[in-house]
Amino acid sequence: MRASLGLIEEWHEEELVVINLGPGREDTGNVWFQYVMSLIELMYPTCSVVRDGVLNAAHVAALLQSVLTEGRKVGLVGPPFLVLELCQWMRERHIRLERSDRITVITAGGWKRHTGAMLPRPAFERVVGEALALGAREQIRDAFNQVELNTVFMECAAQQKLVPPWVFAAARDARALAVLPPGQPGLMSYVDASAKSYPSFLVTDDVGLVRSGPCPCGRAGTRVEILRRLDTRAQKGCALAMDGHRERQR
Repeated sequence: MRASLGLIEEWHEEELVVINLGPGREDTGNVWFQYVMSLIELMYPTCSVVRDGVLNAAHVAALLQSVLTEGRKVGLVGPPFLVLELCQWMRERHIRLERSDRITVITAGGWKRHTGAMLPRPAFERVVGEALALGAREQIRDAFNQVELNTVFMECAAQQKLVPPWVFAAARDARALAVLPPGQPGLMSYVDASAKSYPSFLVTDDVGLVRSGPCPCGRAGTRVEILRRLDTRAQKGCALAMDGHRERQR
């Protein structure tokens, strides 16, 4: 997690407050995203702001302004549909934040059953940037992970998902499962050497591609881009589980 977050910024422990747009660990059961958040809690002060399936947007807005006024930075983390819900609430009430150059928005988990509200990335960045008064698109990053993969892929300043050196990522032909050349879309597959309790060798139902060579951010190495999911299997994932928890609470 330190290596992944280092692609965003090298925060000091007392410099950053993480606001988790999701329930705390005690409310989510066996959800991988909350396991990731529990690791972040070990590094930075973290507040979880969903209770009984409800996002308290007023509390989040007040918390944002309080942390920024103190001179600290904010990592606003959550699935994109909850980030959008917060931003729409703030826009409707004309709430403006001071020192919002200290905010980094990190989305994770995708839209899942909220595809009807899904916005293309440029439109999402515009809505979030206006609502939170962000000054640069680099303040919005996305993270990719799945339950079987022990590592989180975080976006760099160029919004490219970099693969750390302990993970082998490849796009494969859907029939023969042969590794495809860089830049050619196929079924995404991974070997994750950081997994110690299980063999993390997997072929997923994501369609994506792998790029190699220098990244626009200046780093070298492998990057992945997830294009879509196959339509032959039911959708699963942490954002869907978290939203299902919200629906049951309601």
